[in-house]
Amino acid sequence: MLSSVSYSQGKSPKDTFFHEQVAPILVKNCIECHNSSVTKGNLNLETLAFALKGGDEGKAIVLGKPDESQLYLKIIEGENKKKPEMPRKKPALAKADVEKIKAWIEQGAAWPKEIVLKEKAKADGSFWSFKPIAKVTPLVISDAPDAWKINPIDAFVFSKLKEKELKPSAPAQPRDFIRRATYDLIGLPPTIAETEAFVVAYKANSQQAINDLVDRLLASPRYGEHWGRHWLDVIRFG
Repeated sequence: MLSSVSYSQGKSPKDTFFHEQVAPILVKNCIECHNSSVTKGNLNLETLAFALKGGDEGKAIVLGKPDESQLYLKIIEGENKKKPEMPRKKPALAKADVEKIKAWIEQGAAWPKEIVLKEKAKADGSFWSFKPIAKVTPLVISDAPDAWKINPIDAFVFSKLKEKELKPSAPAQPRDFIRRATYDLIGLPPTIAETEAFVVAYKANSQQAINDLVDRLLASPRYGEHWGRHWLDVIRFG
């Protein structure tokens, strides 16, 4: 969607109404599931040309006729105030937004060709990974079990458990620990030999055994393969 604040200059009131009032509603509530990549119900709402083709359930937009347009019919309450069918995984649209969609269709569904609706990025400048690194003082957890006072990260976990009125689990036994850590970091189970060696090392010096285990797993090519695949799935590679 065009984001320029000067877009409305020289444009008709109908084009401006779509750009400023209707397009944001569609981007926020519809385009995630109805675009050229994810086309649920065979409906694409990126452009008016695509929208007019409709989908599996008929015409999404019938110019001038909201009561025959699936885009409008899907976002209004059903009988006995039944929740609208769309958006399926989000709250129902506000009545004011529904009225804007209705008015827009009644007025002929003006939609300038240069406006192509695209899903907003999942993360903007406010997302945690884009914020500068800040020093955080660990919480003081005097009432936590001794095992939860060793690593400062546990203070944050324990505080959330306490907030939810949950009790922390007991420390994992060495055989459980190596199995969980190995599956988590490389996606594969530890071998019998690796497990037995870890148990012996854990009995001698538990913290050193854990440090050595994690370092070994992080240095393994399997670690990169396992998490590389995960993040490629996240970005929908292929």
